[in-house]
Amino acid sequence: GSRERRALLRCTWLKLGGGSAGLRVKFVVGHGRPLEDSADLLVVNVTEGERMRSDTDPRNCPAGKICTGSVATYWKLAAFLRYAATQPEPMIGRGDDDVFLSPPMLLAHASLLARLSQPVFAGVFEWYSWRTQTLHSTGFGLSAGAARHGRKKVWRNCTSARKALGHDAAQHPVSLTTPRQPDLCVGPLAFAKGPLVMLSSSAVRWLVRSPLFSRDLKRAREMMDGRAPPYHGPGSGRIDDDVQLGYWMAQLPHLRVVGFRRYMAWHDRWKAGVTGYLPRLLQAHKVPWDKQRTLCNQTRAVWSKARRASVSLHCDSSPPCRDCAHVPTQKACAIDVALDLGPSWRPPPTCAPVCNFKKGSEPQLPGQCWAP
Repeated sequence: GSRERRALLRCTWLKLGGGSAGLRVKFVVGHGRPLEDSADLLVVNVTEGERMRSDTDPRNCPAGKICTGSVATYWKLAAFLRYAATQPEPMIGRGDDDVFLSPPMLLAHASLLARLSQPVFAGVFEWYSWRTQTLHSTGFGLSAGAARHGRKKVWRNCTSARKALGHDAAQHPVSLTTPRQPDLCVGPLAFAKGPLVMLSSSAVRWLVRSPLFSRDLKRAREMMDGRAPPYHGPGSGRIDDDVQLGYWMAQLPHLRVVGFRRYMAWHDRWKAGVTGYLPRLLQAHKVPWDKQRTLCNQTRAVWSKARRASVSLHCDSSPPCRDCAHVPTQKACAIDVALDLGPSWRPPPTCAPVCNFKKGSEPQLPGQCWAP
């Protein structure tokens, strides 16, 4: 984690929240980097930057490609889930440190989702298959159909069978802990993209008690310690924590898989034109640091102007996908919250032609803080 990024979030959208009742933020941090003295830190027993391979292995950072190999976020996710399972809040969110969140819209979504009597997994979903022995994602697709097509590749050898040997931990609790077992691949499954994910407390508590959770964490540790072979191939040397979470959630009976409105409430990048969606803005990823304070002003303005909002939460009678790795009792849902700003409202300008967020950059403090 980045100390500078945490400081910027505290002096921008967290300040916009103004200590909103019902909203509590924790920054999950590991060891190995300087830490500030702040009550909002959750310090966990994880080494920041820890890799599956040695730090000098050239496969961690192939020439011209994104560096991979860090498993620190995987272990931080596991630690956070264990912590969250003991907390009183009915809804739990997990996000990246380069996002802008609208606190009032976050609370509005959480209030709606908490009305569901079934466990909840909410976000913007894409699809992968999952190698259960080596904890490796494969066969990406923007849709279940695209991932289903990729699953058919002979070298992947993926199956949709939920009860395949070694897949059901309740029936085969130790079958995936022995190297002799085949690297079973199942899919496709929906995973919620990392910038913002929400889960009900019931889903989190089910997960940390699940044999799947302890089995896969044990396997990850065995691979890191060299006692079990990791996957060898493209992307090897890391575990995609967001896909691992999706795999776990795909096994939870009666789960409600809830989609946020992509490109309206949930933005993967903040770019020209998207201020037109301020009445629905929940999360914006990779907003340039110097634009965060502008977005605070714009968000406060629309919430001050709005007198009412339209809300909807609809669940289908069908599961999230067919011929896939989800248990059949799950249902697909969609949520929408929109402020009514009246016909006179016009969206403010934003970055033109694009907003440039530099990967790996750090904010400049205190100059980029928001002054209400």
